[in-house]
Amino acid sequence: MGAAALLAAGDAARAQPPAIQSASPQAVRPGETIDVTLRGANLAAPGGLWTSFPAEGVLSPDVANNGQNAAEVTYRITVPAEAAVGVHGLRVVTQAGVSALRLFVVDDLPSVAAKTDNKLRDAAQELALPVAVDGYVDGLSYHYFKFRAEAGQRIAFDVLARRIGS
Repeated sequence: MGAAALLAAGDAARAQPPAIQSASPQAVRPGETIDVTLRGANLAAPGGLWTSFPAEGVLSPDVANNGQNAAEVTYRITVPAEAAVGVHGLRVVTQAGVSALRLFVVDDLPSVAAKTDNKLRDAAQELALPVAVDGYVDGLSYHYFKFRAEAGQRIAFDVLARRIGS
């Protein structure tokens, strides 16, 4: 193999498209602006954020060296109040290509981040209903939550984990 072929092979290896492995938080409310951190690979020098829902996504100016880390990038996403609630998608665009679709939720419930120290019943995280909890649970692990309810009150739980690729 000649030197030119080796150079071309090296360029092809460096030109891998971006990949998103996780998003945090994983949801936004219509009418809100939030910073969403995307983790994965080849995320440096992003050219933009594509969403399947109406939104403006720009690199967050509050993160030092944002856009320079291949493993992580943070976008400030602004969603108009009339955005449809549901499971949507987002992608990162770089000079090397476009990431695969990462599922993301536009939700009308207020959201709280799941704490990491609520793995015992005595350390349950207190919630004020209605609420969406945004977080991850390791396989075969527990996270405890508590909330107030009245006798006879009906409460619905909707777990999106697998539906959003978590």
